[in-house]
Amino acid sequence: MNSYLTDDFETKKNDEDYVKLLYKCYKNLYNNTPTDKYPEYDNENNIHYYSKIILKQWLEKIYGLQYYIEFEYPITKNSVKKNIVKKYGINPSRSDIHLLLNEVLVSRVDVVVFNKSDDIPVAYYEVVNTSACKPEKIEKMKNLNVKDLYELDCKFIINFKKSKIPTFEKLQENMKKLI
Repeated sequence: MNSYLTDDFETKKNDEDYVKLLYKCYKNLYNNTPTDKYPEYDNENNIHYYSKIILKQWLEKIYGLQYYIEFEYPITKNSVKKNIVKKYGINPSRSDIHLLLNEVLVSRVDVVVFNKSDDIPVAYYEVVNTSACKPEKIEKMKNLNVKDLYELDCKFIINFKKSKIPTFEKLQENMKKLI
């Protein structure tokens, strides 16, 4: 990596031109933008991925205009306090977080709801297909003071999609609160 990109990162990371340069480098390196709406996933089951998209659409309607939703949100020590995707203008990959944002990545959460007025996360949703959320991930998120982490089975999402958008009460009946 070019030394300009890594030297003295702590002082440069708040420089808007520097962040734009990092974004441009990332885009050129991978020949796409890191914020593509629906990227291709090689290691993810299509039902799981589609369920996350449906859940995001439901939550946008259920929560209303005072909230917005992030898809595949990275969890770091700072991302549970403020929306780092909005702050940096990109949804950082694992390598972006380690090299460019200097954060400690814990995991990614499938869908996160944010309050528009302060960009603070208010609820985290994991969509489950073949296995439940791992206890290690739950423990790490507890240690970051994450509250309101929920798990929802993709079978419920796919089956309910055939009829209509569920009410929040119907969602609550079918989700498990992890934290």
